[in-house]
Amino acid sequence: MTLLVNWSRAIDDIEEVFSPTPDWEFELLKLGTGPLGYKVTQVQLPGLEVLLETSAQTIRSLQLKRHAAFNAATLVSVREPARWRGSEVTEGQVLVFGSLEHDLVLPEGGVWLTLQFSMEIAAATGLFCLPAGIWNSDLKAHRVLIDQCLRLSHASDLSILPASNADHQRQDIAFMLASALMECLEAPAAISAHPRYRLVKEADELLHASAIDHRATVEDMAQAAGVPIRSFHRAFNEILGMGPASYVRLARLHSFHRFLKANAHASVTEAALDAGFEHFGRAARYYRQHFGRLPSEFRRMIDA
Repeated sequence: MTLLVNWSRAIDDIEEVFSPTPDWEFELLKLGTGPLGYKVTQVQLPGLEVLLETSAQTIRSLQLKRHAAFNAATLVSVREPARWRGSEVTEGQVLVFGSLEHDLVLPEGGVWLTLQFSMEIAAATGLFCLPAGIWNSDLKAHRVLIDQCLRLSHASDLSILPASNADHQRQDIAFMLASALMECLEAPAAISAHPRYRLVKEADELLHASAIDHRATVEDMAQAAGVPIRSFHRAFNEILGMGPASYVRLARLHSFHRFLKANAHASVTEAALDAGFEHFGRAARYYRQHFGRLPSEFRRMIDA
């Protein structure tokens, strides 16, 4: 029996990591400079989808799940903890997605595993009842789950995994992994809202609210949040690993990049102005540092 692998590929454009979908509302930001170096393998079976992902750059993923399937993610290996809403997620923990807004910062060089089960399987194995958030797990059972998923992602034949009936082998694998996930989870991690995460979220909201006139400054954001500018800088460096001015510029660079892709007839200068850059030469330099090529080179590439 042949395993169904949808694709396995490398991607260097952050906008190409996920295709638009009605199932999720999300925004991805590459927080580091240089090639993205994103690699993914997707395995799809009845009732189950497995994603094994890694990236050479730190990625911030803002997500809102809209559909009914059950999703969970865990770190396979990582140099430093990931952050969920400002709180650390370490190896041995599992992030259960629900109808919450998720803000996940995945560090460079990390490898993470995402499992999506159909509601039928999630309900049958008890996963459906789990509240969203970070869960602690039994480390031994957690390692068994990861090893099973790694074997599955590298397999070309399903005979490597046990099944009670060859005719239902694929469905059995989905139930087996759902049960293994349920078995490894122990209890929700005792976390509280990160005291500085609120400041980052309020800055995001102000940036989006001022997306048309681009008048929001770091001082405006700190004043709107009601904190000294020093506290504002500390929050951004702790949560995102960069100061607020660098983050504002990064957000505008991503807006610049998206405008170039979506508006084939607009000039590069129009794209820069739309993103809030007043000095085109400086914007082009920042763009090349972050995306690895000049905006004019990227435009020629997508127009070819």
